[in-house]
Amino acid sequence: MTKIDGRTLDHKTLEHLRILAVKRVVEGGERPAQVAISLGLCRTSIYPWLRIFHDQGWEALAESIAQGPECKLTEKQCQQVRRWILGKDPRQYGLDFALWTRRIVQSLIQSRMNIQVGGRTFHSERLRQQTGIDASENQARVILSDLNYFLAKHGSTTTASGKSVGTFKWLTTSFEPIVAQISEVRGGDPVQSYCDFLHHRFLLAQHRGQDIPNQEALEDWIAAGMPGFELEASESATV
Repeated sequence: MTKIDGRTLDHKTLEHLRILAVKRVVEGGERPAQVAISLGLCRTSIYPWLRIFHDQGWEALAESIAQGPECKLTEKQCQQVRRWILGKDPRQYGLDFALWTRRIVQSLIQSRMNIQVGGRTFHSERLRQQTGIDASENQARVILSDLNYFLAKHGSTTTASGKSVGTFKWLTTSFEPIVAQISEVRGGDPVQSYCDFLHHRFLLAQHRGQDIPNQEALEDWIAAGMPGFELEASESATV
């Protein structure tokens, strides 16, 4: 089946698709990945919808026009930044680069205005682009570590096509099977559950001094009561 590009659908159609997909999982007991495939969606697109439903209920699945974050700079400050940049070279400000980039502009604003802008969603945006998984910044750091380790272990980091194939293998042999098994045991946020599982696998590998296969680590985690892991207060480290 040809995959659906959500950008080509109107708001009401997307809303109906989200509700239909979630109902088939929640009320029909179907596996999330299989529901997504049957509807012509990316395998992972359904997981953010399930998380929204578990956190906020059915009404939250209704279409809403996303509002961007509130600008941290006043209009006067924005005009000042434009004057710094237009017709100027970063090297004029003591920076070792000839071209303006987003990070250089962020650094300039930080040093001159003491205001931190942007840069806090780098990992979540990267994860979404690579896998379609919607996660918080801290969750994305953990999952990207797991993905990068998988790619390196399977020699899929040398070319763009190799990374794409390797990422698909990671989704279909690691992320999706683990999330599917977790969902059979408990509900909640599947992305956070996967992060909890990764942290348990990391601790288990440290204790044994060797890599632990996913299935073995998952069974050990479930047997231990599926302990959680507070991402906000801890370093993200996975094997």
